[in-house]
Amino acid sequence: MVGTQHCTSFKVKMNSAIILAGGKGERYKSKTPKQFGKLRGKEILSFSVSTFKNHPKIDEIIIVTSEEWYDHVSKNYSNCIVAIGGKTRRKSCENGFLSCNKDSKNILIHDAARPMVSNKIISICIKNLNSFSATSPALASTDSIVYFDKEQYKNLNRKNVFKMQTPQGFKRDILKKILNSNEDATDEIGTFISLFPNDLPNIFEGEKENLKITTQDDIDIISNYIS
Repeated sequence: MVGTQHCTSFKVKMNSAIILAGGKGERYKSKTPKQFGKLRGKEILSFSVSTFKNHPKIDEIIIVTSEEWYDHVSKNYSNCIVAIGGKTRRKSCENGFLSCNKDSKNILIHDAARPMVSNKIISICIKNLNSFSATSPALASTDSIVYFDKEQYKNLNRKNVFKMQTPQGFKRDILKKILNSNEDATDEIGTFISLFPNDLPNIFEGEKENLKITTQDDIDIISNYIS
């Protein structure tokens, strides 16, 4: 069951942002999920919420969190819609999607563990959805890449390999099809590529500051990006 707490309504909702904040973050090695940890004295989740909230083209924010942290998020982010997540990323996305206003044209999905998302990245996502069904920032790989499968190693050309970031943006009807599919991918762009091989997503250059917090060491790295 999806729990919701609604913020002040808008006359027309065109662009929705879903922030996924329900993960446990085992690799972060903390009793407190990383999205609720501190970065320069502020809750990590609050950084991305603030950026989306202040963006002129984002009409609503849906935070998807665990049942355990639902009251905390509802209390501290009362200007957002709060939904309870599921056991998987897809189920959490689905619950967030169901909480979006029906008038939303475009939906952006963002990881709460990426606190340094910029206005520029959000703007590009929204703009690209005027021409594409799906879009996402990504960084080109600077390392050599080796692929291992069935006891065999293969070299991959790093020029053809990208590290995906969020937010990942989708037309509403496309995201609905993604969430209703049985494809198994680590993110929504991956599922899109599998479902619509002839409809290429727009992949644009991301930002190194848009780092995903995975371990405690990442906190030190991201702290250097905060002025």
